[in-house]
Amino acid sequence: MTVELAGQGALGGIRIIEFGEGMAASYAGMLLSDMGAEVVKVEPPGGSAVRRLRASPLWNRGKRSITLDLRQTDCREIARRLLLGADAALLDLLPNEATAFGLDYESLAPSNPRLVYCSLTPFGRARGWEGRHATADIVAAHGGIMAGQGGSEKSPIFVVARIPENAAAILCSIGITTALYVREQTGRGQKVELSLLAAGIAMNSAAHIIAEGITPMYGPKRDQQGGMPVYRHFQCGDGQWLFLACGHQTFWNRTCIVLGLEHLVADQRFENAPWGIPTEHRLALQSAVAEVIRTRPRDEWLRLLEEADVPCAAVESAADFIDHPQVLHNGMIVDVEDPDVGPTRQMGIPVLMGLTPGKIKAPAPRAGQHTEEVLRDLSYVALEERP
Repeated sequence: MTVELAGQGALGGIRIIEFGEGMAASYAGMLLSDMGAEVVKVEPPGGSAVRRLRASPLWNRGKRSITLDLRQTDCREIARRLLLGADAALLDLLPNEATAFGLDYESLAPSNPRLVYCSLTPFGRARGWEGRHATADIVAAHGGIMAGQGGSEKSPIFVVARIPENAAAILCSIGITTALYVREQTGRGQKVELSLLAAGIAMNSAAHIIAEGITPMYGPKRDQQGGMPVYRHFQCGDGQWLFLACGHQTFWNRTCIVLGLEHLVADQRFENAPWGIPTEHRLALQSAVAEVIRTRPRDEWLRLLEEADVPCAAVESAADFIDHPQVLHNGMIVDVEDPDVGPTRQMGIPVLMGLTPGKIKAPAPRAGQHTEEVLRDLSYVALEERP
């Protein structure tokens, strides 16, 4: 079967203009670029703020970069012309900033009704917070992500993974591609709105269902190492950690056999294991299991548990897991030569498409690397050559 777009990816022929100062918009632009879209990143002189972050070579790969000082009238006009010729726009400007620059959807849509315009803001639509700046960590603090790790009676825990920003990137790419699909059916673009706040709630969805009879997700005594006695981290005899995911009755029975704790299956305190154990008996079971696991090294326990088909995993750092055969087999780590930092190992393309596979087209550009090239596309001369 011949697929016309196979050589350029699923989004081949789509042009996206990205104003991405932060991680989320930059990451979303990368995902769309990997799927074949042409992404032009508009940055201030000296480069966007995301370039100060260690993963900038990843989040900016495959794009073209143009630097514009939006405080200048001629630069705002160039930005406007870019957007009027684009299929989609991706901006993490605050609404009042976009309006001041004349780059808001309402100003652009009459001249480009096919434009898909994605606005990514910290807190969403106007309600008093529309002008507030915020990082993903601010949103994680507001949205229960940090407080929920230890439970309501314990101190909050700083979550290293930038959950709201990672989620926002994925949701932005979904929103843009969905709107492009609608445009193919109707001929009309539309405004797509997303906030870090909404993305954080979406990634913590189970904590945000409230109804009579539903137990809150985060109880008062949630343990940092896990929520239940046999669904948690355990330290092994060699000091290494494993995660035991004993999630239903069959796995509970098998775990007891592997650990030599068969008598616990008949213990009335634990008859509804693994999830229905009364609170007052949970510590007793956790302690019994932990005591046994501390008697052998991690690799031995992993072998025994896997042989018994009990879900478990070594607790590893990202640096350790990056070379795991399963990661490499799925192409999730690739080598990219970056012009600034040299050889890099980066995340591969997470979505594998059989007919229109994604492709990493190029490393991250230097700030403004394609300014003259993009201006020529608009029939402009280079800014420094203009009278």
